[in-house]
Amino acid sequence: PGPGRHTATEWPRLLEKMNLLMDLSNRFGNLMGRVLTPTEGERKIIESYLVSNALLPMEPIPEAIKGHAYVRHCGSCHALPDPKQHTAAAWAQVVQRMLASMKVMKYEPPSDAELRAIAAYLQNQNQNQNQNQNDIEVSDLSTVFEQPEEDNLMMSSGGILALGPFVLLALIGLFRWFLSHTKRGVQ
Repeated sequence: PGPGRHTATEWPRLLEKMNLLMDLSNRFGNLMGRVLTPTEGERKIIESYLVSNALLPMEPIPEAIKGHAYVRHCGSCHALPDPKQHTAAAWAQVVQRMLASMKVMKYEPPSDAELRAIAAYLQNQNQNQNQNQNDIEVSDLSTVFEQPEEDNLMMSSGGILALGPFVLLALIGLFRWFLSHTKRGVQ
């Protein structure tokens, strides 16, 4: 995943979970295939990279935007991103990625009016920061923010691929339960 998907304080906890899943996949390769796991030194390098390039949270949230679509939708699953972290064009790409993630996670995406409000807010924040840059117009941002019509495999399967780690853990638990019950029957 890109480092900007989580904050610097979130990455260490998430990496612990990812490393555990990789270690389990490596140990029980017959379930998901063998996964090459990074060494301890490589894990520290990865963590350092992710933390130093992490999402910059907007803290504190300005009173003027509390209840705004940006706060409701962009801060509901992760820390609210600082709008000055990206240019307007980069935000359009980030929002496209988030819309795709919302679909996978079965989160109701923002309405067209809310997308326009988010686009206007991000554009306004970036105009203050980048007055000399040639930013794209709010109307251009809102059209870029529109959801793509084509589905990829992950989305068309109803987000089932996103459940992979949970299914793996459930299968391991069932396998261990089965082994413990078959041993009792033998004794």
